[in-house]
This record gives sequence, C-alpha cells and structure tokens, in this order.
Amino acid sequence: MTGRTHMLTGACLALALHASAPQMVLVTVGAVLPDIDTAHSTFGRYARIFSYTLPHRGPTHGLLMLALATFIHPWLGLGVLTHILLDMTTSSGVKLFWPYDKNCRLPFAKKNHNNSLFEILLQIALIAAIAYICLHSLGGFFSFNIDSIKHWLRILFPFLRKNFS
Repeated sequence: MTGRTHMLTGACLALALHASAPQMVLVTVGAVLPDIDTAHSTFGRYARIFSYTLPHRGPTHGLLMLALATFIHPWLGLGVLTHILLDMTTSSGVKLFWPYDKNCRLPFAKKNHNNSLFEILLQIALIAAIAYICLHSLGGFFSFNIDSIKHWLRILFPFLRKNFS
C-alpha cells in the first residue's frame, strides 16, 4: 500500500473514533511509521539508516513493532496496526512474526499490489468516509454545490466525462 492509503486509513479511523487532534496525529503517524524501512517513505527519507539496515516489511511490520508502538502510546499503536493489516492485503504480505521469515498475508491478497484497483477504490472509499464523517460531525460546516462537485469529478476522472455532463 502507498503512504497515501495508510494516512487516509489512519485519519479515517481516528475521525470515526472521535479522536482529539493530538490522537489523530498519533494514529496517522503510526499508520505511516512502519515504512521507515523504505528510503522514499514519509519518514524513511529523513532516517535513511533504517532503509539501509532493515529489510522492507521486516521488523517494522511485525508484532514487535506493534507492541513497541502501543507501549509508547496506544493511539500510535492503533496506527501501526492499521498499517500492518493493510500491508497484509497485498501479495507481498508482512513478516508478522519477525525474525521468523514467513510472510503473512490475507487469503484474498494473492493478486493485490501497490496502486492496484483495490487500493484506488479503497482510497476513494476512505475519502468518502472522511467527508461523510466530517459532514455529519461538524453539522452544516461543509456545504456542497452539485455543480462544483461535477466540475471536480470531470477534472479528477476524465474517463467519466460522459457520465457527468
């Protein structure tokens, strides 16, 4: 999964749980933290030592990382948990019981990979869920103009132009 999907999942879960702003930050940080073992990730680009020394989806994607993050703060651990579960939906899986070398993945994950149709649909669903939660949690703060929505949908999804004319 991409960092964007992990961030959206963390933010959506925090909003759904009515987390405070600091809790939301912790969940979202936890949701991208395990990818510190990748040089081009959100945190990995600032801490390259981890990407040089740790295999991707190794120790940072396992139960030890989850335990450590939860010990530091439960909301951080919740974010790490979402990351691990999402990466278990990919064909690569994660080394959940690191240092044991077996990759763990969910049964339907055999054909799923980064930027797959599944991930794109998941991102759209998460954005919709966040908008829905914000709309209903904040009352009339958000107002939507249907013409404006059609305009942005035409820009974002040009292949849908016929449906939104």
